[in-house]
Amino acid sequence: MNERINSFFYTTDKKLWIGTLAGVWLWEQGQFTKIDVIAWVKHINQHINGDIWVTTTDGIYIIKDKKVTRHLGTEDGLLNSFVYSVLFDNAGNGWVSTNRGIAKIDTSMRFTTFSAKEGLQGDEFNTKGYCKGEDGTLYFAGVNGINFFNPGKITRKSDPSPTMLTGIEVNNQPYSPDLEPEFINSINLTYRENNIRLSFSNMDFTVPGKNQYKFWLKGFQNDWTTPQSNNVVQYILPPGDYHLYIQSANHEGVWSREPLIINIYIRPPWYLTTLAKIIFLLLLLGTVAAVFYFISRNRYQKKLSVLQTEQVVQKEKERLSRDLHDNLGAQITWISNSISQLTRRPAQLSETNDKLKRLEEGTGELMQTLRETIWVLNKDKISGVEFFDNLVNHAARFIESYASIQLQTEENITAGIQLNSGQALQLFRICQEAITNACKHSGASVIHVTAASDANRLSVRISDNGKGFDTGTDVPGHYGLQNMKQRAEESNLELTIESSPTPGTTVTVSVTV
Repeated sequence: MNERINSFFYTTDKKLWIGTLAGVWLWEQGQFTKIDVIAWVKHINQHINGDIWVTTTDGIYIIKDKKVTRHLGTEDGLLNSFVYSVLFDNAGNGWVSTNRGIAKIDTSMRFTTFSAKEGLQGDEFNTKGYCKGEDGTLYFAGVNGINFFNPGKITRKSDPSPTMLTGIEVNNQPYSPDLEPEFINSINLTYRENNIRLSFSNMDFTVPGKNQYKFWLKGFQNDWTTPQSNNVVQYILPPGDYHLYIQSANHEGVWSREPLIINIYIRPPWYLTTLAKIIFLLLLLGTVAAVFYFISRNRYQKKLSVLQTEQVVQKEKERLSRDLHDNLGAQITWISNSISQLTRRPAQLSETNDKLKRLEEGTGELMQTLRETIWVLNKDKISGVEFFDNLVNHAARFIESYASIQLQTEENITAGIQLNSGQALQLFRICQEAITNACKHSGASVIHVTAASDANRLSVRISDNGKGFDTGTDVPGHYGLQNMKQRAEESNLELTIESSPTPGTTVTVSVTV
């Protein structure tokens, strides 16, 4: 140990406690043990329970079994942390001298402080100035003399005193001036009256300057404040419900048994009240409901309008198909039958028969076109597979008149592909025109008709191996290509025509479904 020693204490169990300018050491059985105290030691003494009390410039340290079990400072009730000495009376209470008077620490660690106001020679005491007499009298030397007293003969001057409210100010103006503050236990204010100042007092006026106060504004603070001499509090509070708890202690440190409780209610502005919030919520819910109602109503009306339009279109389609079938179909059938009868006349009418034969074939084609149109008009939706089957049937019938042409087909259509009647009719007419042009003008030996689809697109391709043409040159008097392009443009179909003099022609038409 290489520290300056300034105090010793030898215990009944033959242990030597040594105080230095930097801490405490224990000498026993020929060796030193450093205790966890880092402060300038002023005095060492032993309590009747065997604990070692060490007074320092940083409060009091209590040691048991070579370990610090407690540290007492100003936060525990000492008026000053510079403690010169500690003496114990016969009841086990500790009496300590400090730079701000004498304090009594009872066995429950409650503090009672004494100063010059209560008859001490002064508030400041000296190092090594302490002693306990045989009769239990305690002596403490100070800068102005010696204080001595027998703790067993000191009687308590007073019982716990109540705490009383002495003043209330709101926005720096007296609150209820016609009513004494001591009779007020509840304060009800508006949100504009939120600057509150309250004063209170302990009813023991023996040494008013030594009375202590602590308070807790529940709803605003988390816990009690530390004891202080200030007996005034001031708050600026938001709207809410609060409870102010106040406790006070007299000059002997005896705290009031029950806290003084002041209920404070700051009323919110009208738009933050519960009723206003409910009204706002109902208005919001009503607005949302109205918006949803109008949106749903608008959607319903649009859907109803679409359904009504679809019904009108469907009825018109049905009427048109009936008219075509009943009127135009009947007339075409009559023409066809009449021509058939004329062709059965004598041979001298051979030239006429040839013309009539071609006319009969034309009317047959016209009847087939009528059936195809009626087939499309009578359906709301047509599957891609059904469409392709009808296109192949049409191509097969048409190519029968051209013995030198072979028809090849290939189909890879997704099962869920559906076309509306308008798309199906225009797509069918474009493909029909492409097949007709290939048969009549290409001189091809093979016409290939294929169809393929993905999730939302159907493509049909008609290609031949005959002679092609220059797609950039308009042929006067031939309107088939123009009609195909016009149909595609009007129906939002994608049409591609690829042709050259040698490899033949490929017509591709696609529709998004």
